[in-house]
Amino acid sequence: MAPAERAGAVRTALDGQLGPIAWAEGEAADPATLTAPAGADEAGLRRTWAAAHWAVASADEYGVVRVQVGDRVWDRTSPEEGWTPLEDAAPDAGLSISVVPAEG
Repeated sequence: MAPAERAGAVRTALDGQLGPIAWAEGEAADPATLTAPAGADEAGLRRTWAAAHWAVASADEYGVVRVQVGDRVWDRTSPEEGWTPLEDAAPDAGLSISVVPAEG
């Protein structure tokens, strides 16, 4: 499965779980990365974090390798570290989910 198809599968599944998300269209230079703005209010921020946690929980199934919400990131190469701070990211940077192609 190509990266864009894998990202599309994540998008479809997340939209099905949480309702439509305001994904950025045509802005990502990397077809394997989905991006969405952070929620504008407390409920929106909770929804952004819910999407991020879903992506981490579904990492094996969908090939998710990296999830970023604002100034926090989860990386599949070091999952034991959990959500770690990013020095160069703003707390309201939004949601970013990166995937890799499926093997085989």
